[in-house]
Amino acid sequence: YADKYVVGSLKTAGSGKYAITGIPRNTKFTIVFAADGYRDKFGDNLVVASGDPDQLELNVGMNK
Repeated sequence: YADKYVVGSLKTAGSGKYAITGIPRNTKFTIVFAADGYRDKFGDNLVVASGDPDQLELNVGMNK
């Protein structure tokens, strides 16, 4: 992905778990999950609303 489209990125440890912080409330964003050897997964036009909990858990199934 071109740098102009990337606001933040992170890498996971072997467990595949990580935390994303600092997503502004009530603002549309796109999130992309990528791993070597797997097809990318993404969510587009997502919004964390002001009433949403501070922590959410997502389980993203990756396909080869």
